[in-house]
Amino acid sequence: MARRGYLLAVETVVITGASSGVGRAAALAFARAGARLVLSSRSGPALEEVAAECRAARAESGAVARPGAGKVARPGTGVAARPGAGTAARPGMGVATRAGTGAVPGVDSGAVARAGAEAGGPGEAEGGVTVVVADVTRPDTIEAVAAAAGDRIDVWVHTAAVMAYGRFEDVPADVFDQVVTTDLLGAATVARVALARFRQRGRGVLIFGGSLLGTVVTPYTSSYVTSKWGLRALVRALRLETRDAPGIHVCLVSPGAVDTPIYRNAANFAGRIGRPPPPIDRAEKAAAAIVRCARHPRGTVNVGAANKLILFGFVATPALYDVLVGPLMRLAGLSREKVGPHPGNVFAPPSPDAEAVKGRRRAGPAAALRRGRSG
Repeated sequence: MARRGYLLAVETVVITGASSGVGRAAALAFARAGARLVLSSRSGPALEEVAAECRAARAESGAVARPGAGKVARPGTGVAARPGAGTAARPGMGVATRAGTGAVPGVDSGAVARAGAEAGGPGEAEGGVTVVVADVTRPDTIEAVAAAAGDRIDVWVHTAAVMAYGRFEDVPADVFDQVVTTDLLGAATVARVALARFRQRGRGVLIFGGSLLGTVVTPYTSSYVTSKWGLRALVRALRLETRDAPGIHVCLVSPGAVDTPIYRNAANFAGRIGRPPPPIDRAEKAAAAIVRCARHPRGTVNVGAANKLILFGFVATPALYDVLVGPLMRLAGLSREKVGPHPGNVFAPPSPDAEAVKGRRRAGPAAALRRGRSG
């Protein structure tokens, strides 16, 4: 369903999962369009890097932050802190705080604090970008993200996700459960918080980062596939339940294989590091689709040249698909690089140097076949 285009230079966009991959690329794309941003993830240092990049992009675009916009919210109030106040969050709120408070377990919020509380919030000086350390498995921290955005949230983009490789029986139950909790229940938490704000205003666009694996199935990714199928159902249900609010849109942008760090950062119980199978798209391509969806919302957007062909094979020739998908996954979806069992970033964020827009692969089938290193 189309609607009038947004003037992103005067808009507030929230992105959960902004520290790497498609979320990070989307943050930069919205920044170049002049949007005011509230960026969130579990990784404080990575958020600080993304925020700096976005502020530079907004400055180059000629965007000017509204006075008082983008400041760090006082916990639980949704009111912007006074410049220089450096207000600390209540325990567990996850708002950017004074250095060392560590709002989310396992995350040092000090770096985020320097970009927020100590500077009195982004506002004009900080280029209209707010950062909030939060974990989608903790609803209180997602409420803090919304509070940091203030009264107006025009677009909420949710791309936060984790992944695990391995046969179902080889993946520990706590790892499987945490992937589903993060990828599916975390999305539900974001939807609950975002839609409450949208209902108050009577408008808003909620965009979820889906996946081709929400429409087809591959072996060795059972927890991720389960989550993405569930996410697709959740989005459809929310779309039906918001038909009474013409100004509210719930969208799903589903790319195929994308060159991002999620594969290498994933939990692994398959013995070989995962990688995106060809054809591989750049994260910026998915991010551009998200920005277009914010301007002109559509229910479902597929990103990827081979998506329709793969889906056709899955639906029209299921027996043949089932015969081929296992060998193809072992050939193209798992690298030759061996690895011992580990939980990856499922329970805690990776090191800052593992957070980026791109993985370690160049886009394109030829590059994917030439290189054995993962994305």
